[in-house]
Amino acid sequence: MQDQLQLLTSEEIEALVERVAKAEEEKVLYQKDNEKLRLRVICTQKDQNKLQAKGKAHIGKWAILAEESGLVVNLRRSITRMWSEYKKYFGLPRSYRDTPEHRFEEALHWIDAWTLPTYLMEQPQCQLEEGASQ
Repeated sequence: MQDQLQLLTSEEIEALVERVAKAEEEKVLYQKDNEKLRLRVICTQKDQNKLQAKGKAHIGKWAILAEESGLVVNLRRSITRMWSEYKKYFGLPRSYRDTPEHRFEEALHWIDAWTLPTYLMEQPQCQLEEGASQ
């Protein structure tokens, strides 16, 4: 069987053009909505654990460097300070666990680049007492 071609009237063509234009507008709106939703997705549990481990390891490196210089790092205050600055930098409401998935790589680089403030490195207590008694 041979398909018959059907000619469209100008009104039918106009209606089709309008439907196509409307479909294109809807497509753009759906793409924008999808992008907004994608930006709201947080890291997976696995990635959150990687951030936490990287943060702890980074503070540990600073503690070793400080120890080599004869200083002691207050680990609890250092970790609190780092995550506080992290939250502020990324604009997070609660913790690093709210890190958006699309910023995960940036977050890893941020942790690597973070430096420990010098006021969190102190002389060991025994050295202070020896210096005071002399």
